[in-house]
Amino acid sequence: MRWKEVSALGRRLPGVEEGRIYGARALAVHGSVVARLLADGRSIVVKMEPDQRTVLCAAHPETFAVTSDVRNLAMVVVRLSAIDPEGLWPILVGSWRRCVPPHAAAALDREEPS
Repeated sequence: MRWKEVSALGRRLPGVEEGRIYGARALAVHGSVVARLLADGRSIVVKMEPDQRTVLCAAHPETFAVTSDVRNLAMVVVRLSAIDPEGLWPILVGSWRRCVPPHAAAALDREEPS
């Protein structure tokens, strides 16, 4: 995947806009980062619960990683070459949920098909 695809996918989420954070391309909702492109241009960082991050990094080390930059944060690095839009969607939704109030997340649940 490329950033263009990540951006298009992320902007499907309510309130998400593309912009720049610390000079890097990013997706944010209400000023909170959902995803940010890393300097290598081939990876993004997203918010994720530490327990989920541990499981995903162990199960899919080719896709998910913890670097020194995110080690102490509730974030994970996602290698775009190792994931497709179908796999990235739930990751972006999870990151978005960490940025919005519960009622906004509940509204998305009502919109998404089961």
